Parts: sequence; structure tokens; C-alpha cells
Amino acid sequence: MRSTPHYSLLAVAMASVLFTAAPAMAGQLVADGTAEVPAAGKYETANDDEHAFHVLNRGSITARGDYELKTSGNDAAGIRVEGLGTIDVKGTNFWVNTTGERAFGIHVVDAARTSIDTFNVNTKGKNATGFWVEKGGADVKNGVIITEGENAIGLLKDSWQSLTFSGGTIATKGAGSVGVKATDGMLGLDNGFVQTEGAAAHALVSEGAADVSLYNMWLTAKGEEAWAAVVDDASKLRLQGSVLSGEQGGGVWVRGGRDTKLVIAEKSEVRSDGGTAVSVDAAVEGRFTVALDASWLRGDVVFTAADLDAGLTPQSKVHIDLKGGSDWQGSTTIAESVTLDNSSWSLRGASMVGTLQARNNSRVELDNHALIVDGNLDIEDTHFEFAAKLGADDSEAGRLHVKGDSLGNGTVSVKRLDGSVGAQTIDGIPLIEVDGASDAAFTLDGRAVAGTYEYFLHKGGVPGGEGNWYLRSELPTAPDPCVTDPTAPGCVPVDPIDPTDPIDPVDPIDPVNPVNPIVPPQPVLRPEVGAYLANQSAALGMFSHRLADRQGALASDEVRHAWARVGRQQADFSAVGGQLTVDGDGSVLQVGSDLLRKGNAAFGIMLGSGRSNNTVASRLTQYSAKGRVQGNAIGAYATWLQNAAQGAGAYMDASIQHGRFRNSVQGIGLQAERYDSRMSSASVEGGYTVPVWTSAAANLYVQPQLQLSYNHFRADRHVEDNGTVVANADAGGLSGRAGVRVFGHASEGINQVQPYLGLNWLRSSRTSRLEFNGEAMGADMPRDRYEVQAGAELQLGERMGAWGGMNVQHGERGYRNVGAQLGLRLAW
Repeated sequence: MRSTPHYSLLAVAMASVLFTAAPAMAGQLVADGTAEVPAAGKYETANDDEHAFHVLNRGSITARGDYELKTSGNDAAGIRVEGLGTIDVKGTNFWVNTTGERAFGIHVVDAARTSIDTFNVNTKGKNATGFWVEKGGADVKNGVIITEGENAIGLLKDSWQSLTFSGGTIATKGAGSVGVKATDGMLGLDNGFVQTEGAAAHALVSEGAADVSLYNMWLTAKGEEAWAAVVDDASKLRLQGSVLSGEQGGGVWVRGGRDTKLVIAEKSEVRSDGGTAVSVDAAVEGRFTVALDASWLRGDVVFTAADLDAGLTPQSKVHIDLKGGSDWQGSTTIAESVTLDNSSWSLRGASMVGTLQARNNSRVELDNHALIVDGNLDIEDTHFEFAAKLGADDSEAGRLHVKGDSLGNGTVSVKRLDGSVGAQTIDGIPLIEVDGASDAAFTLDGRAVAGTYEYFLHKGGVPGGEGNWYLRSELPTAPDPCVTDPTAPGCVPVDPIDPTDPIDPVDPIDPVNPVNPIVPPQPVLRPEVGAYLANQSAALGMFSHRLADRQGALASDEVRHAWARVGRQQADFSAVGGQLTVDGDGSVLQVGSDLLRKGNAAFGIMLGSGRSNNTVASRLTQYSAKGRVQGNAIGAYATWLQNAAQGAGAYMDASIQHGRFRNSVQGIGLQAERYDSRMSSASVEGGYTVPVWTSAAANLYVQPQLQLSYNHFRADRHVEDNGTVVANADAGGLSGRAGVRVFGHASEGINQVQPYLGLNWLRSSRTSRLEFNGEAMGADMPRDRYEVQAGAELQLGERMGAWGGMNVQHGERGYRNVGAQLGLRLAW
């Protein structure tokens, strides 16, 4: 799209002041039946009706070089040609300046031939005209025409003969002025600009039998009530690669004619900042067609408001045709038909058309407006985009109402409006209403989501039996093919029922009890909800650990230790009532070191880094979403062993941690969502190690354990790209573990292997819930989980230890978590 040009009248005027010609030649030059070749210089007149160059009685003037023609009288012209005269100008600096009223820069009254190339005209009087061709053809190139004054005209063509103006710039300034006016014959403008300033100052006026073609032109009307083009009588207007722009008024005003046509082709554009692209007077008769081919229309197509206010009845039948990738952004209530062929229409307001035909990948964007088709809708491979405030059945949404029949196939997509909170539906949000035969088939393109809800396109309400289309949070069901075609393979035909004799009428029966109300269908929840919940659960458990995870279970001497562990786990569970399944995996690295060791007690710090990836799938829709968590944590711990040297007796361990997480959720066909969260935790663990069997070669121990943990989770309030507010994370709380660990090792030797087996019961009172637009949703995490763990610890010399193991957790509703870890300890 080209940028709007701007021309300064002052710049042109200054250039005329600075013009330096040959020595001035006073008076005027008259070619009365003679052939004149004037010397370059200045020609000036001061009287009314006195022209600088005057050609008459088949005379001619041929001008080459630098000239300045100046008149100051009323009705005077810089150049006047009459009596079949000839004017031939090809200048380098050729200037015409007039200041009188009704003056003319160049006035061709009756010419045998007019050829003007490279010139400048500047008029400053009221009712003046820059270039006027009354009779005779003309070939005009590379000119600049500037008019300043009320009711002035830049270029006026009255001749039935053709006039072409190539590479020209026309600018007028004054109320009621006109950039270009044609009343007869063919006018061709190419590769130039026309601009008007002033109230009711139109850029182009076409009247009578004028036939105007614009090629690669830009016409702008900047004033109030000024139109880029006014088409009257039987005149015609065709655009090729051109722009008509009405900044405060309108695009094209059609004032008269019968069976006329506005052709906008080859990447042309008609636009109006005032809102009206095409206005049609009541006087226009017959068929009026707005035809776009690979072009753009920006604004409404209407009947002229003043005519309607006056009670006039429009006489025309308006038709709007778009093809070749054309695009219309506007509305109408006057079109008998709208036809789209590989084109698009974006409504700016409520609209009504007689019929709507669309095919070949055309597109209709209704936004939240209503489109009424008074007749039939005929579509093929057409897309309709609605805007809706997704919620319950009464939600605000765009509407397509077909009063006739619908035929063909198309797709539907939904753009969410602000305030889409999601809600349970019954029939659903009505999008398409068909009064006649509903034979068009529509499918949903993309997804429609809000809050926790996933919406789908359905034909008919819950009771069924009608041809309207609704957006409903219910999974569509495939129709029974045997209902559609009972003779299809595999379908068992139903034997016809023999007719029965009519029965005698019976007495009316008492009214039956009212039937139960329709039960709303089960809402369909979107998988992104589960991804948020899975991220939350992953963050809560990412850095949770036990004393044995941190240092193994071998006896400890009175030296400080540094340690490291890596762990990985894979969790599978369900969410939001079992509609969603979660498949998650995560890994963690923790390192730490004792800072202080005194007797049987040690105090140290630890750092952690982890990540988790979660895939959430809907059992109903097969849509999926991915959640990702990356976090870091810092913490401290304190440990006391009753018998550090032998490892028997009681022990106590306490730890605190604080973690920060970066989270993301990515749904199919939706924007990626990113947000931050934080977690703080505290844990106290205690146990008692009892030797149950000893011998000279090995020892066996049983260690009952009890651990209490508290987690506090916080997440930033997040607003999704679709407007859903995710807030009020309710996760964490108190959890406990009770278990027993059985292990044994050799009685002597520096290098030892200690296998172990553990059984644990984990119980949690903590929740994992989030609110989506105020509606709380939770992961189906079991309160009770049961764990089996097994592995081995190794003592590698006097200063190094290592351990590794696996664990499996199970719980209600199919919960499963499988984990493994490796650890290393070094005394220092």
C-alpha cells in the first residue's frame, strides 16, 4: 500500500517567485492566423480578458524553453486557443500565473491540436480554472496545476474528444473547488496525483457522458463533505492501480444514471475515513454495480442519507461483486446481492443483503455484528469468522441469519471478545440461523476456548430437529450412517409395518405430569487446564527429598561431607474429573555441603536445579497441551544422629527450601503462555534404627521413619492471550510420610555394599487447585499414596560413599509415579 502524498502549495509558489527567465518582454503574444515561435522570457498582461498567449483563426504558437506567462485581469488566460488554433509547448521552466477572478491558466476553446509537455499553472482567483478544454482533443504531460480560491477547478474537460493527462499533479485549495471535472468524452489520467482542500471540494467530478479512466492515480479530498469522486448522469468511472481517498467526506458519490457500473480493478482502492466508501442517490435507476477485481474497498455502501431523510424512494438495485483476492471492509443494508470469489468481506456494522454467494476460499468476517441474508446463502469453500464473548447460551456474538435456504459448505472460526469467561451451555451460543432449508454444512476451524471450557460447533440445539448452528461445550457425535442411508452396507433394513385399521376415537385423557427439564450436556474442558495443574504439582514436588536421599543411610563419622544427587521421575495421573490425562517427567540436581559439624550434629546448605515436562491430553477431544517448568532452589538443613559412628539409634533431620520457577503452557492452535511461580517448604523427619540381626559377617537393621512437610506455593496472576484469567493458586499444605526401611551391610571392611528395601505410606492434606476466570479446577491427586523403594548404598573407602535406587508410587484414580536417583558423598 502506498503512503498518502502531500503537496505544498507554498513550495510551488516559491518556485515561481525564484524563476529566472530571459529578459522580460512586455505585453502579450497574439497568433492570429500566423505561426509564432516566441522567444523565451516573460509575457504579462494586466487588463480584463487580456491573454498572455492568444491563438486564433488557425494560428499556432510553438514554445520551447523557459517562459513565464502572467495575467492579473479578470477573465484573462495565460494561454487561450480558439478558432482551430494550435498550441505546442515543451518547456523546461514553463510557468503560467493568474490572479484575477474567473481567470484561466490554459483555456482551449476550440483547437485543432493541443500538445503541452512539462508546465506549471498557478491560479489565485475565485472561480478560476487551471486548465480548461472546451473543444478539441489534447495531449498533456508532466504538468503541475495549482489553484487557490473558492469554486476553482484544476482541470476542466467539456470536449467530446479525448484528453489524456500523464504524469500530472493537480492541487486545489478553496471551498467548493474541484480537482478534475469532466462533462463529456473520454478523460484518461495516469501516473499522477490530485488533491483538494476545502469544504465540499471534490477531487473528481464526472458528469454527462464523460468516460473517466484512472491508471496509477492517487486522488485525495481532504475537506469536510468532500468526496474523492462524484459520478453523475450517464458518466462512467474505472480505476486501475489507483486510490480514491475521502479523508473527511466519502469515497465515491453516485448521483445519477441508469444501469451504471463502478469498476475498481488491478490493486485499486476506494477508502473513506468518514466511513462511507460509496453513496448512491435515490435518482440512480436500474442496476448499479460496484465491481472489485484484485482491489480494496474501505467503508460502507449506502443510499445517500439526505435523500432518505427527504423521503425519496431509491430507484436502483445495488449489486456488489468482488473477485481476484479483493477485500471489502465495511457494511451495507442496500445490496440486492453480494458475490465473493476468492475475496473477503469484513463487516464494520450490522448488514443486510438480498443474497450472498461466496466461493473459492472466500472469507466473511462478521466480528460481533449481525448479517441478515434476506434470501438464500450459496457457499463453496467459504470461511466465516465470528467474534463471541464465550460463555453461556446468551453470550454476545456475531450472528448470521439466513431467511431463505442455505446450500454448500464452509468453515467457521471464533475470535474471543474481552470478557470471555467460559460457562456451561445448554443449546449453545447461536451463530447461524436458517429459516429455510438448512443444507449448508459447516465445520469448526481451529479451537474456541475460554476459561476451562472447550467449545464445538453443533447443528441443532439439544432437543434437535432444527437447522441452526450453535457453539456448545459438548463433544460432537458422529451421525449414524444407517440413519442417513438405511441401505448402506452393514445396515439392517427395518421391515415395514403393516397398516392397521383406524381406531375409534377415545375420550381425552388427563394431562400428564410435566416432563423433567433438559439436562445440560457435560461440558468439555480444555487440556491447557491440566497443563497448569501439572506444572503446579511438578513445582511442589521438584525439590522434595528425605535424609537418605541426601546422604545415604550408612553410619557417619565426625567429619563434614559434601554431597550431590540426581533424580528423575515420571508421573501419570488424571485431572478435572478424569477428562484429562497427565504424563509428566522431571529431573533434578541437588548439591550441598556441611558447613558446621559438631559431635553428632551437622548443619549445611544446598542448592537445586530442576525441570519438568508435562503432556496433558483430553480423553474426549484428543487435543493435547504441553506444560514446562524450570526451577532453582536454595535451602539449609540440620541433622542429628544419636550414634553417628554405628548408625543405630534415633535420628532427626530438618530442612527448609525456597524455589523459583519459570512456567509455560502451550496448547494446540493457541498462543504459548508464560508465567512465574514460587515455592517455600519446611520438613522435619525422624526415625529410629534398630539392629534385628547381627553376626560376625553382617548386620541387618530395621528403621521406622516419620516425616512431616509443609509447602507453600504462589503463582503470579496470569491473563492468557484469549483473556482467561488464571489466578488464586491453591496448592501445598501439610503432608506426611510413615514408613519402614530395612537394610544390612557387612560387619567389617572398608568397602561395603548396603542393599535396602523401603515401604512408605504418604498422606497429603494439601490441594492442587487453580481458578480459571473464577472457576476452581483441581488435579485428581490421591490423598493416599503407597510406595515401594529398593536400592543399595556403597562405602568406597574411608572418605567416599555412593547410593542409588528406584521407587514406585501408586494411588487412586490410576496415579503412578516411577523414580530413580543416584547420589555421591565425599568427606572433607
